[in-house]
Order: sequence, then structure tokens, then C-alpha cells
Amino acid sequence: MKVTYIERSPGTWRLRIESGVGPDGRRLFKYETLRGTLDDVRRRRFAILNEHDQGTFAEPSKLTFGSFFTQWFDTRLALKKITRSTAENYDKMLRYYLGTIAGRRLQRITAQDIQAIYTAMAKRGDLSQNTLHHVHAIVGAAFRAARRAKIIKVNVMEEIEAPAKQRARPRSLTEAQAAKLLASLEGSWMEPVGVTSTSTAPASMSAASWCSA
Repeated sequence: MKVTYIERSPGTWRLRIESGVGPDGRRLFKYETLRGTLDDVRRRRFAILNEHDQGTFAEPSKLTFGSFFTQWFDTRLALKKITRSTAENYDKMLRYYLGTIAGRRLQRITAQDIQAIYTAMAKRGDLSQNTLHHVHAIVGAAFRAARRAKIIKVNVMEEIEAPAKQRARPRSLTEAQAAKLLASLEGSWMEPVGVTSTSTAPASMSAASWCSA
């Protein structure tokens, strides 16, 4: 990698980053504008080269979160990693919940931006904790993909605590269901446990107790 710079106007610098050679044999360049002193631009040049050596450099990109998110789930759909209905749900998620960051550059999104989305969703009052947790999981997967592709150098999702999952309420068995379950346990080591549970439980028996038995 080669990084050069030139002062375009007093205090405004343009860095040219040579990042390789394209399929046609031509050199590939990315450009970055910086406002500051000569020392500032020299430090930035050093930082770019250092990040490149460490494998953490992400070339400047104007790619928005919305564009990347759509490309990401379209690719997953093409590779049959997800179904079409799942891809449609991702598209709805982008439009309904992630609109505030959809048009922003992916490289400029912060943990605070994501946290603001979670806060707004929680304040709505009509969304479950599971919905919030699902959004967190999908957005996290998208940012991990962006980091692997070296579009971003830091995954901001690693700075965010996952929203709590909503605990499932235990379902109760009817008397008929309990009787059927006991019949299936007859003669097994679980039969005494089943008899004790059904004899001490009210008219219905919690399915959760069987999970813990």
C-alpha cells in the first residue's frame, strides 16, 4: 500500500491511497479528505499504513447501511442461507425499525446510533422484548459480515449489550393431557415423578415442571 497527500487549499488535504491493482491491470485508488495541519495529515498517513499492516484497515467508503444490509441479505438469499420469506422480513425490519441509519454511511455509524434505535423501539410499548432481541441479532450479523469484508474496521455491535430476551410463560396441561402423559410414562422411572406432580398440582399441570424434572 502507498499513501500520498497534497494540500488542496490552506488547511485542507487530500490523501490518495493506492490499494492494489484491478482486474484490468490498472492501479486502484481511494481518496480521503482531511482538515488540519501537516502534522495531522502525516499522523493520518501513518495510521493508515499501520492499520494496513495489522489487517484492520478499511478503505474509505460511501456505502450506506441500508445498501449494505440489502446486499447482505440478497447474497444470503442467493446462496440459500435464508428463505425468501426471511429476506422479506429483513427488508421490513430495515424499513420499520432501522430507518434512522439506513441512509447513513456504514463506516460512520456508532454504538450510540444503534442504542438510540433500541431505546426508541422500547418506548413504543407495542413491541415485545423478543422483537428487540431479534433486531439486535440480525443487525449484529450484518455488522460482523461488514467487518469480515473489511468495509468497517470496528464492529460497533461489540460495544452494545444485547437486549434481554422475554421469558416464555409456562404452558399448562389439561387433565386429559396430563392423563395421556402419565399413561406414556407408565412403567418407566419417570412414573413416580409424574404421579407426584399430577397429584399435588391443581386441575392443570405446568409443562415447565416436566422440563425441570
